[in-house]
Formats: sequence, structure tokens, C-alpha cells
Amino acid sequence: MWSDLRYALRALASGRLFTAVAAGCLARAVAANTTMFSVFDAIFWRPLPFADSGRLVSIGLQTQPGYVQETGATLQVGGSALTVDLVFSGVFFVLVDASRNGLDLGKERLPDLVTLGQQVLAEANRQFETRHPELPALKGFALTLFYQRTGQRDFRDVVIGRTGAVDRSPCGAGSGALAVLLSVQGDLPAGEDIDIEGVIGTHFGARIVQPVRVGGYQGGRPQIRGSAYVTEFHQFVLESGDPLAEGFVLG
Repeated sequence: MWSDLRYALRALASGRLFTAVAAGCLARAVAANTTMFSVFDAIFWRPLPFADSGRLVSIGLQTQPGYVQETGATLQVGGSALTVDLVFSGVFFVLVDASRNGLDLGKERLPDLVTLGQQVLAEANRQFETRHPELPALKGFALTLFYQRTGQRDFRDVVIGRTGAVDRSPCGAGSGALAVLLSVQGDLPAGEDIDIEGVIGTHFGARIVQPVRVGGYQGGRPQIRGSAYVTEFHQFVLESGDPLAEGFVLG
């Protein structure tokens, strides 16, 4: 082995140009491999600096821009006056600040909120006109969103549809509407999150990615974040000889 090593050293010494080229190629190869390993280690192998970094925890979805049509509007409902905000976020919302209007969002008040939410939509569609500057075919208020601030960036909401249906989640579009309203009011800087709790205790996060204008209205582009969990696996089976393997049609 030593004789082989001495022979190699003499060969390298006698061919200095070859030695320099070989050393340079070897150095580049080592550097390239080190760089590739470092990148793969940082991206794929090294655990991320987050709790539960090995599993999908939540997903964020950026929606189309929303905007505020009117703030502080007075809505007459059943002989009483409510102060409401009219916001577009996928659909037209009537936002009702529960604290400002003396409302209780406790679960025991849900039947009353369902009735009031339907009345709010009926009266809003009678007293106000929805105006989308880019999509004029979109008309009519679709959802009432009652909300209440529970912390600096924490909220609770109840969302009611025209038929009295209650959204069991905090409502993705509604969370975006609330974020747009707060942003336009100067209460939510772009990139900062709010947390919204729905009627069954689940949560959505919402932020404004970028303030925008829609026509002549101030608004923003919301991003909604939420989590989901697997509750069941189901498998369909096609058995040989099944006479209805391709399904059937009646009538």
C-alpha cells in the first residue's frame, strides 16, 4: 500500500497541471454534495420548529377580495333599531355587533338568535340594496353574522341563514367578512390574525393578506385558516358477477 501511495505522489508531482485540475474538480464535487445535503437536511429531514411538525395541523385558504358596503347603518327590525355593518365576502353579510346592540350570544339564546337573524335578513333585503361593482348579478343579503369580541384578537360568532339554518362552524366566508370589517375600521393590521369561535366551540383563524379596493369600496383579501380531522374510512368493493356492477337507472 505504501509503495502505491509513493507512486501516486510522484505521479502527481510530475504532472502539476493534472494535479491542479483534479484537485479543483474534487473540491467542487465535495462542495456540491455538501450544499445538496444541507438543503435536503433543512427542507426534508430536519424537524420544523413547530409543535406537531410531523403532521398537517391546519390549512389556510386565501379567498377573493371582500369589501365593506356600509358601516354603522341603522336597521329597523320589529320596532327596534339595530346598528349593523354591510359587508361582502363571497356573499353579502349583515354583521351585528352583539355588545353594541345589547344581544346575548349564549347557547341558550340560540332560538331567539335564529328568529332575529331571519328578521334581520328580511328587513335588510327590504331596506337596503346590495351593490357589487364588479359582479352586478350578485344580489341580496344571504347571512346574518352576530359577533362579540372576547379578547383583543378573539371573537365569538353565530351565523344564521335565510331559512333559519345555523352554521355549526364559525363560517369561513363570515370569518373573512369580519376580518375585512376590522381591517377597514383600522382595527386589524394586514398580516395579523384574529380567532373566531363558532357555536359548537370550533375555531377559524382569519387575517387580511392585503388591503384592496373593490370598485369604490375599501376592502381586503382575506385568508382563512382551519383544521379538520379524519373520522371514518370507507371502501367500496366491486365483486365479480355482481349484476348491478355498473349501477342502475329507474324511470
